[in-house]
Amino acid sequence: MFTVYLAGRIDGLTLEEANAQRQDIAEKLGRFGVLCRNPLRGKAKILNSVDKINATEVKNCGLTIQEIIRRDLNDVEQSNVVLILTGDQPSCEFWYSTFVVHKPTLVVSKNNYNIVGNNWLTYYATKIVQDVDSAVEVLKLWSIYWDDGSGVNDTV
Repeated sequence: MFTVYLAGRIDGLTLEEANAQRQDIAEKLGRFGVLCRNPLRGKAKILNSVDKINATEVKNCGLTIQEIIRRDLNDVEQSNVVLILTGDQPSCEFWYSTFVVHKPTLVVSKNNYNIVGNNWLTYYATKIVQDVDSAVEVLKLWSIYWDDGSGVNDTV
């Protein structure tokens, strides 16, 4: 199944703020059979006890930063594509997916190719779009031709 990892800023947000776009895009992509890996899954019980998500609060809830990051890295490795939802403030998952495991990256950035001070992100992102709806359209196409190839037998 075609899988998208939903990367992007979490630190300093409430659980609701961090999940809003992730839930929206997962619902939209789910209609097309695309599976989304949300880095916040399974953490609601823990994170509901904090006002804002940050490393100190998460540690106080019994998770180590190593546990969190190792699961995130595993999710990136298991996904077909990494979607960076907060491209104007790129996350470490972008660098890991691009330079370590060589996954395609789709970046949502309101500045759309004018990511000030981040020429590397502009150059290395597979594609940059301005909003979540544009990202959904791109991912629908990518899921057709970046799957395992089993459904495509044409020569065109």
